[in-house]
Amino acid sequence: MPVKSLFLSKENLRKMLLQVHKDVLSYKAGSMFTKKRAQGDDFLGLREYMSGDDIRFVDWMVSAKLSKPYVKIFQEEKELNIVLVPLLGASMNFGLQKLKQDYLSELCASLFFAALQQKSPCSSYIGSDVIFEVIQKSRQVEDVHVLVEKIVSYNTCAKAVNYKDLSKQLYQKVNQKSLIIILGDFFQAQELNMQVLAKKHEVVCIVMRERFEENVMPLGRVNIIDPLTQKMSQVNLDTKATVKLANKLEKEDNELFEKWKNIGVRFLKIYTDETALYKLMAFMSQ
Repeated sequence: MPVKSLFLSKENLRKMLLQVHKDVLSYKAGSMFTKKRAQGDDFLGLREYMSGDDIRFVDWMVSAKLSKPYVKIFQEEKELNIVLVPLLGASMNFGLQKLKQDYLSELCASLFFAALQQKSPCSSYIGSDVIFEVIQKSRQVEDVHVLVEKIVSYNTCAKAVNYKDLSKQLYQKVNQKSLIIILGDFFQAQELNMQVLAKKHEVVCIVMRERFEENVMPLGRVNIIDPLTQKMSQVNLDTKATVKLANKLEKEDNELFEKWKNIGVRFLKIYTDETALYKLMAFMSQ
């Protein structure tokens, strides 16, 4: 049987959201979304370098020819569109101290509140066996509650994230250039190909794991329930088996992360025993 979320209780959910909102306000997390924000994508022309200009926008070839530093001028972006995409599959119904599904809801709440602090519109889709819209472009605090309630109440039982079609469907659904933040555990995500999506949008992946999943302890013979089929079977988790599992996961992760690096997708790994806001702030503001 699936474990129930702590946040199905309205009182627990309210307390969590109040604490997350307080933390975001305290740590000034509304300024975390800074990458690629200073300039837009529409090239307007060149002008001479002035004190305070970002050296990243110096046109070195033109500067060398004219013996003076020149910078590229772009159309200023008026707003940053943020799209949150929590991935909800059967593996989210796991956790030693807290369900991964609950932790995922806190991450999304932190990012949504931070977007509101920055006055950036935020929308959201849930990615599961199907992908569907939860929040349209919004600057309303009430919609943080709507998204989190949808995440914690979503029945992940026997659901597998459709990684094969995820990128294609997001490309079709998100029309305006956006910062797309995809959050999940990314197990068995070999079919996820975001090359085309990453050309149109800035894509960030937040990999959320329980430490035990990457370092399974030898437990001997145990009964386990497959989260997808809900069938129970007995397995022998001896030292040899756990080492094999860890090596397999490490190999899959390395291949996935290398693919993301090659197409310019940034990523961050967070464990469920960590205070996420600090890591999110440091990472997103790079």
